[in-house]
Amino acid sequence: MKKAIVIILSIYLSLVFFMPKKELVYTGLNTLSKQMINFEIEKANDFWVFVDFKNITAIYDKMRVANIEDVRFLPYLFYNRLTLTGVEPKDEFRNMLDVVVLNATLTYTVINPFKADINVKTTIGEINGEFDIKSSRLKLVLTPNQKFK
Repeated sequence: MKKAIVIILSIYLSLVFFMPKKELVYTGLNTLSKQMINFEIEKANDFWVFVDFKNITAIYDKMRVANIEDVRFLPYLFYNRLTLTGVEPKDEFRNMLDVVVLNATLTYTVINPFKADINVKTTIGEINGEFDIKSSRLKLVLTPNQKFK
């Protein structure tokens, strides 16, 4: 019994450590590019257990819309998390949307395979919600801070 647990754990850790994490992210970005959403990534680091991107520019329909300071992707097969830090709109969009995303986290687990949890901390408050993968519905609740009220 112990030998089976050690073998299963070894296979799992090997998959997590040697999974091509950066290529997995670029495949997702390629899918987004079909919807005219592109990213310019200045620096990408592939570590053993996560992949980290620094200084990213988000582009929609050939317009630079936001700067993202840091993106970290943790693919653990049964638990996956994407964290964005320091998302600021470009100067051209500040008049329409003067909100800075301090921290945004998207979490997906196999325990709840049809939902992804979303938690966002912004300069106007906190946004919590979920994305229902099966029905493609997004549900978000904004809890404004004192500054926004």
